[in-house]
Amino acid sequence: MYCYLGAGDYLSPYALEVCADVMKQGPEWITGLICGYNDRGHLVEAQVPFRYRRDLIRSYVYGNFLPYVQQESTFWSGRLHRLVDWSSVRERKLCGDAVIWQQLADHSDLVVVECWLGGFERTRDQLSYRLSDDYHREYQSVCQPLGLSRRVRAMLDYLVWKSPRVLKRKLDHQRYVYCMEESRYRRYGA
Repeated sequence: MYCYLGAGDYLSPYALEVCADVMKQGPEWITGLICGYNDRGHLVEAQVPFRYRRDLIRSYVYGNFLPYVQQESTFWSGRLHRLVDWSSVRERKLCGDAVIWQQLADHSDLVVVECWLGGFERTRDQLSYRLSDDYHREYQSVCQPLGLSRRVRAMLDYLVWKSPRVLKRKLDHQRYVYCMEESRYRRYGA
């Protein structure tokens, strides 16, 4: 399994265990809760994602209108890793993560696991903070046009992203949750 971890960012001590548990059940590309740390390493924010749609990943919706795919909480299989054109990732100064996500979306769905897998540390010295306008321009330059149908779907998804977890679960049949009775992660509703 692979991930993209930046300097100063953290993985949960149980991230690899959770990922192995879920990925052996079939998903090849997973992400957890969106978590943020302050410059002292304190966990200061957490959000349960709704879902990530492949076509919206390609169209600059996540990170622009909806929350980013958080790289520090995202893992993928060796098979998917071999399908990425790493030279195209190296061509980008700021948004290599977006290029990876787009290429992974060509081959797999990004599945949400309701668990803390990692988090992003926010500091004033980060390139993504200091050069956020440049990041967004570069990110947008690698994306497909949004189009009306994707815009409408993004607006509807926005409402669900702001909704309670119970609604997110009912509308996302691919997500994995921890089942206390079985002591394991499993697809919600399965």
